[in-house]
Amino acid sequence: MSKEVYVGPPKGNDWFEKQTAGTLDIQCSAWMDWFHGGLQFQIEHHLFPRLPRCHHRQVALFVHDLCKKHGLPYAAASFWEANVLTWKTLRAAALQARKATSGAAPKN
Repeated sequence: MSKEVYVGPPKGNDWFEKQTAGTLDIQCSAWMDWFHGGLQFQIEHHLFPRLPRCHHRQVALFVHDLCKKHGLPYAAASFWEANVLTWKTLRAAALQARKATSGAAPKN
């Protein structure tokens, strides 16, 4: 899933913050984990790419607390909200691309 387009370096410009600032977790019940295939824990996946997905839910609690303690971003949204945000982000990028290439390509 997508957050808004990233512009500029994060406050601390460190690796951990970059991972938490650029990703978004999907909030869902544990019984939905199989359907998402581990993709609902994007923050944890970016921080620990080799961690088996069966452990992401447990690690997410620690990562959330750590982010809160240090004032780092930790974004999570429902499946619906995340899809709407992704659609809006893609639409904004498409409109910017259309504006940048106006006259260069035929409009559909």
